[in-house]
Amino acid sequence: MADENTATPSTADDKGWHKLEVIVRPMPKVIFFYPLWIVSLVCMLFPAEWSTMAGQLWMGVFALNLLVISADFNEERSLIAVLIVAVAVVVTLWLDVLDPVLKSIGAVKPTMNRTFYASIFGLFTLIYLFVWIRSYFDYWIFRPTELVHRTGVFPKMKRYSTESMRWQK
Repeated sequence: MADENTATPSTADDKGWHKLEVIVRPMPKVIFFYPLWIVSLVCMLFPAEWSTMAGQLWMGVFALNLLVISADFNEERSLIAVLIVAVAVVVTLWLDVLDPVLKSIGAVKPTMNRTFYASIFGLFTLIYLFVWIRSYFDYWIFRPTELVHRTGVFPKMKRYSTESMRWQK
């Protein structure tokens, strides 16, 4: 009589290996502007009395977004940027010029109205919608035994065996 707790050898189908896959959808760099998209929505909701603060917030996020997009940061560049900012803060504290620097930065008072923030938010929303739709027509599927690239409305498929594949960045 067989014991009820004995394990039977399982096949690949029982383990679900055929379901193991990763889908990678390439996105353009405009995706990195999502903080500006969110800040545009938030600034649109600010009362009119806060227009200067909203403008400074929006311009600061815009400047940081442009910096990230233009520098194409990796680990080394990120570390260098943090070190440069730290050295700049220490030097301004050491030279006792922090107060004039903060006053000159605070003197810039960009003001935009709700229509500006709404139009930027709407523009980014349309762009992100098109990017999202496009991502469903060009993507890669990584499976344990193959790599599949699908493109087009009526998907054209290219299959690559992973037997001797090497991936280099």
